[in-house]
Amino acid sequence: MRKHTTRFSSCLVGLFAGLPIALGPSPLVAGPIESFWIEPAGGVFHDPANWDGPVPDETVTAIFDLNSSYSVMFDAEAVSDRLLLRDGQVTILLNNYLYSVQNPLNSTPSIVIGDGPASSAELTITGGTLEAMFTDLGQAASSYGFLQISGPGATLANESHLRVGHEGTGFLTVSGGSAVFDHLGVIGLENNALGLATVTGEGSLWSNVASLTIGQQGVGFLFILGEGTVSCGSGIIGQQLDSIGEVTVNGTGSSWLIDGPLDVGQTGFGSLAIFHGGMVSNSAFATIGTFPGPGFPPEPGGMGEVVVTGAGSNWTIDGDLHVGFMEVGSLTVSDGGSVFSGNGFINTVGGFASSGSVVIVSGLDSLWSNLGDLVVADPLQVLDEGLVTAQLIEIISEGELVGDGTVQGVVMNSAAVRPGRLNSDPIGPFTDPLLGVLTVEGSFTQDTDGTLFIEVDRQDFTWVSDVLEVTGEATLGGTLDVFSFSPSTPFLSTTIDILTAMSIRGEFDLLIAPPLCCDREWSIIYQENVVQLGVNISIPGDLDGDGSVGIIDLLTLLAAWGPCPDPPQECPADLDDDTTVGILDLLILLANWG
Repeated sequence: MRKHTTRFSSCLVGLFAGLPIALGPSPLVAGPIESFWIEPAGGVFHDPANWDGPVPDETVTAIFDLNSSYSVMFDAEAVSDRLLLRDGQVTILLNNYLYSVQNPLNSTPSIVIGDGPASSAELTITGGTLEAMFTDLGQAASSYGFLQISGPGATLANESHLRVGHEGTGFLTVSGGSAVFDHLGVIGLENNALGLATVTGEGSLWSNVASLTIGQQGVGFLFILGEGTVSCGSGIIGQQLDSIGEVTVNGTGSSWLIDGPLDVGQTGFGSLAIFHGGMVSNSAFATIGTFPGPGFPPEPGGMGEVVVTGAGSNWTIDGDLHVGFMEVGSLTVSDGGSVFSGNGFINTVGGFASSGSVVIVSGLDSLWSNLGDLVVADPLQVLDEGLVTAQLIEIISEGELVGDGTVQGVVMNSAAVRPGRLNSDPIGPFTDPLLGVLTVEGSFTQDTDGTLFIEVDRQDFTWVSDVLEVTGEATLGGTLDVFSFSPSTPFLSTTIDILTAMSIRGEFDLLIAPPLCCDREWSIIYQENVVQLGVNISIPGDLDGDGSVGIIDLLTLLAAWGPCPDPPQECPADLDDDTTVGILDLLILLANWG
């Protein structure tokens, strides 16, 4: 049986020269008192028979280190100086009483679960309140600390910190309508620490008055499930260099409420996933990929990614959203998810951009809505009926607007607009044509630095292309860049709609287009509501380009009789564009003889 320990120190006593009075014996100075739980079958906290020393009070540390599973019941309020769990599985049945751990030192954790190297301890709290200055789970290296707050009325209240994974491994579960309160929350504190916290069930709450950090120097995971709620003053996912933080908010009613900013990948790696109706809100700005690492030139630093997917899933930001603030960030909104922000920025800080970030808004009812403006300095892909809105959408620097969805607002293109999909999109082989219609609900202006990229292709003997569809006025300038993966050349007069608008002003300054055989060239045709690409052939069958159809043209056609080369190559005698030189081509030539 252990005995509680009390350490003493004595004071030196002395006699000052010339003084007739001698000092008496020195007062005793007591050290910490520790009392160990000794009953492996469990019992009542206040029963002296269950302790090897005094029943814990404000002067005594309560220690549980039996390697067994048992319950400790309360029949009155209780107090201890500290609460340490080193081994075993302990369930505290508070029975609606308060257990107060009153150690006042902010530098020393009041409650430690996983106290000591290689220790493994689990504490479950039910039916009452456990309060402390602060709590450590997995304090020592190689230790494991598990804490479960379970059921209605079960509460852990920390005046200061809650650290899930200090140097070791920590697990926190808040379930069944229970609650945890603290000032600062950290998951994965030190370099080698691992922390995992789960808040699940209707009414379950983890409230952090100041901040919550997931992955400070180590690795941290937070799961908010089944209508659970986490709240904090500010949030950081992946705080320091080489840290990893991941947050998952899954299910209708599951929410993370942030009364301030949110950094996803501050200087480490951060990931936020919002699924199946989950909700995240923060009342200030948010960044994805925030700061570079130290040194000059700086090391690669923050990398962040956010996914919002599924009907009802949403992220609401009262301030600005920066996707790639000073480092690399990605945002994917899909399958009916939505993001709301003040102003939006993709890889732009004061006009400077660092490449590598991307935003994808894909699928019916998928939405990124900006109350103010959106500045795009890296790819923004709006696909499959996805929608992006802003008062003003500026495409600058290395920015690109790509897709077959809809953007709503005034669009100013000083970089690149690409209707359709990028041909490197994984939905098909690189060489597949991925044509599409990109809709601008509003006006569109392209200045001298902007380029409109249009892909053309032959489908079922008809020439088709991407289309930029503008519901308002289109003002044109800059470059029209036409490209095609098809090796064919139109040999009949061809016009292809590439841009439609309510009205069209101006013209492109430069046309870049693939070369055509037989001295033919692309042309741009401007009409009141449409811009077309054209290939004009005044006399079908004029294969030698001399302005008339005659014997040389006939001999050229007969010499090419049969299938065109495979793989397809230039085949000017294929006048009906069916990849074969045959009777229909001959009839076209003869109809234009002379």
